[in-house]
Amino acid sequence: MNRDTPAGKASVKHLCEVFGVSRQAYHKALQTPAIAPELPPVRRQSRWLTAEEASNAIRPLAEAHPSWGVRKIWACLRRDGRRVSQKRVWALMRSMGLCLPAAERRARRPMGQVTVPDSNRRWSTDMTTVWTSRDGWVAVMPVVDCGDRMLLALEASKSQKALSLLAPVEHALEGVFGERRNVPADLELRTDHGPQYTGLDCEQLCWRWRLEHTYAPVGRPTGNAVVERLILTLKTELIWTQDWSSLEELQAALDAWLHVYNTQRPHQALDRLTPARGGRRTSGSPRLPRWPADGAQSKTKPGDFLKDFCQPGGGTGQPRT
Repeated sequence: MNRDTPAGKASVKHLCEVFGVSRQAYHKALQTPAIAPELPPVRRQSRWLTAEEASNAIRPLAEAHPSWGVRKIWACLRRDGRRVSQKRVWALMRSMGLCLPAAERRARRPMGQVTVPDSNRRWSTDMTTVWTSRDGWVAVMPVVDCGDRMLLALEASKSQKALSLLAPVEHALEGVFGERRNVPADLELRTDHGPQYTGLDCEQLCWRWRLEHTYAPVGRPTGNAVVERLILTLKTELIWTQDWSSLEELQAALDAWLHVYNTQRPHQALDRLTPARGGRRTSGSPRLPRWPADGAQSKTKPGDFLKDFCQPGGGTGQPRT
């Protein structure tokens, strides 16, 4: 476009008014190239294969590679430019009998229960550590009955050797049964695979007291769930509530908490009863003396209750109710 006229060069505004276009359109036209660039031709997608065409393409691949499944056959067809859905390939291969048989799922083996219906059938023990400012790390070892949830022993020790960790178990056995001949034939001791519980000392302890030693599965704390949950309760209600200065201070608090746990604290697994009142002692199990009523103050030390457990002629001779 030439803007020269006999009267001079026409302005853009006058030119746009004459031709009836906006100035924005005029400047836009100046920026547009005269020849549009050539675009590559649009490649039309191939059509979808019919069922017959797909079957004819699938069969040679399946015969050449008998171990290939639906996804590999479908990927090969797509790679060759043949449009077909994976579901169509699966349906056709299934109708032609080219699908491999599915692997049979093994029936899941039922997992056993850590809890038992009666008392004195399975005891469980484990270890946790507590920091004290004067004595350093101190080991805490509970022993609990997986039947009636009775906390049989709760001791602390500076040593983490096998004999120190097994001492609460032996103390509980002495307090509950007194001697070896009173131990039920099917009493089981459940532990994890810690070195203190897999060594000779633990084996000798189980032999002396005629205990059947079982282990929780490796890497599965639920195999020792009763004592693991007890340790969490102990930490939440006692250990984490304050800083501890010495082993003696901690042991005194553990003795008091053992008494509260057995006689005053409601237990969810026992229908909100305490282990002392909600225990499930059977007629074939050694009988235990009655504990004080819930909330009652007792002048007897917590450890003294265990001294009378299940001894012939000891206590009241009445089962716990």
